[in-house]
Amino acid sequence: MRLPRPAPATYLETVLIFVGLLAGVQYTGLFFGSGGSLDIPYLVGSALVFLVAAYLLSVVAANTPLLSEWERLSRDSGE
Repeated sequence: MRLPRPAPATYLETVLIFVGLLAGVQYTGLFFGSGGSLDIPYLVGSALVFLVAAYLLSVVAANTPLLSEWERLSRDSGE
């Protein structure tokens, strides 16, 4: 089983974008009951769940032969 090692800066950037978008949607009240406030524990919990889910998805992608083959073919065709 291969375990990917994502670049920490890219990983952090993705999480910050996710939490920022979620905070913006929460503050405007688009999908939440009331706008104008932020639920910090909810945002922290969502960030942690997103971190784990994103890493598990990358583990699945690294260990799926079809996806590994697609990555190799895509890399070779771009040269």
